[in-house]
Amino acid sequence: MSDEKTPEEQPSADQTDSPEPPTAAWDGTPQPSDTTEPEHTAPEDPFGAAPTSADDDTPMFTPDPTAPASPVVEESGSKNIWLYVGIAAAVVLIALAALSWATGRAKGVDDAALQAIPADAPVVISIDLAEVVDGGRFERLFNTVAAQMPIDTEGPRTWEELLAEVDNEDGVSLKSDVLPWLGRSSAIAFFPQDGGNSVEFVTVVAVRDRDAAKAFVDKTTADRGLTATTVDAGLEWSDGTAVFLLTDDLLMFSETQTRIDAAVAALDGESMADASKYKDVVAELPNSRFFTAYVDTDAMAALALESLGDNLRDQGLGVLPGGIDPSILDGLSGLARNGDLGALAFGATLFDNGLAFDFAANGFSSLPMLGDGLPGVSSLPDGTLAYAAMTLNGKSILDQVNQQLGGASIPGLGFDPSSELVAGVTLEDLLLSIDGPLQLLITGDASLIGMAAGFDMAGALSVGLAETGPINTILDFAVSSEEFGFGVFEEDGLYNFGGGTFAASFGVVDNAFVAGTSRDLVDSLSRGEAVGDSSEMFSEVKKLIDSDNVFLFADLALIAKLADDADFTSFAEIATAVGGSVTQTDSSISGRFVLLLDY
Repeated sequence: MSDEKTPEEQPSADQTDSPEPPTAAWDGTPQPSDTTEPEHTAPEDPFGAAPTSADDDTPMFTPDPTAPASPVVEESGSKNIWLYVGIAAAVVLIALAALSWATGRAKGVDDAALQAIPADAPVVISIDLAEVVDGGRFERLFNTVAAQMPIDTEGPRTWEELLAEVDNEDGVSLKSDVLPWLGRSSAIAFFPQDGGNSVEFVTVVAVRDRDAAKAFVDKTTADRGLTATTVDAGLEWSDGTAVFLLTDDLLMFSETQTRIDAAVAALDGESMADASKYKDVVAELPNSRFFTAYVDTDAMAALALESLGDNLRDQGLGVLPGGIDPSILDGLSGLARNGDLGALAFGATLFDNGLAFDFAANGFSSLPMLGDGLPGVSSLPDGTLAYAAMTLNGKSILDQVNQQLGGASIPGLGFDPSSELVAGVTLEDLLLSIDGPLQLLITGDASLIGMAAGFDMAGALSVGLAETGPINTILDFAVSSEEFGFGVFEEDGLYNFGGGTFAASFGVVDNAFVAGTSRDLVDSLSRGEAVGDSSEMFSEVKKLIDSDNVFLFADLALIAKLADDADFTSFAEIATAVGGSVTQTDSSISGRFVLLLDY
């Protein structure tokens, strides 16, 4: 999904009411201060950086005066993943507690660290610090969530308490030892070994101040007696179980020299930032994301097949069911490794009013139960609890059933698509007539269904049709029968029953079968817009999400009132609504899940 589909972010109350803190630019070392100390409503800059205009596009940061904890991990056994699972995955994540951004979002995701990630890495995770803490959103979200925690829950209740709790442990201060050199871009790549029984990794972090980064590594490796050695690529610290390499603008870490050498080679050769498979799938994610995860589907499928074959051999199984030699899995593994399954990518973006999770998958054929042509829904009725839509093709469903059953009926159930349902219409006829959007709408209104359920609930259903004959035959039979047709009257092309709470409407409208507990709800689905007042919560979610193929919506705040559950109610006070969408082409699938937040 492109950024054109991402709404402009509105300034939060925190941003408009609080004075702008002084900031220090990413590039270069922190500058001397020529400003007065800010009020306590904004974090103090221990480096004394000069203030920057809010119109400046350069990403800025301010370390909090309270130093967070060192991510040093105590050594245990012959190998410890000291100091992190790489500086990106552990150091960087904890460092977020000490960063507060003063200006607007940077232009796109910084991929500097990916320049040293080998192009053949099967799994890569990267974090853009500028996007993570842009506008103080994480600080506000933490304070809001912490305030909702039960009174007996241990742990910090404010951002400041969090910083104080993790301040300067184990002799390394993020404020003085890490933040002066820590760059915006970070990445960690994982390389499964031995059929997935072990994993090697390499971590790469962008460096703003090389001298400060060297001082950090010197300090954290001093207990091992390591000193920097000059190599072609820069400075290296190594003792056989851990290797640091510092170039002019990158710091790398791994437990093996092989991975460091491969990272250096990627700088001069093809890196993940150059790999077409990576670029193609990540291009489907928004540029405003702070988190990116990438999976090479071919490599991971090959690993799974290889691991399965190894496990079967370890268990002494000479043959697979059907007399198949397990060695065939090795051949399939090789085919998968050189195949064209494509790749998966995931991203996360935090907005002023929500959190979005995006995914993209290339190299996949269309899913049989997802097609094209979902109707546009501009609004939903006020009081909507949930809405779901997807495109449905009955022929694809029937083909899948026939493929799985080989044309036979389900044993013991007597299932046969060619058997008659009613009035000469077979299940096969009915399925073949379905082709279009399936929509389900649930509201909190009173209805006959709600009375049976024990709480207020109403709803409507719509199913797109390629052929209206089969369903009309069934409806005509039903309404003309004494058992089902009593009290049914026809109005404006729909069959209606009763009125008020006991109402129901159903029929065929514009090549779709529709049914609901009220005529207004049925008309809302048919028209794609609310009859009467509309749901404001749905409108807010729709601003954050693209609804081309599958769209999901739930008003958690309204559902919480019906659920009458204290924990869910507390959750819904922050996470007020959710939405989701999936879009597909002939060879790719992408989507977004949105959590609307009040924080």
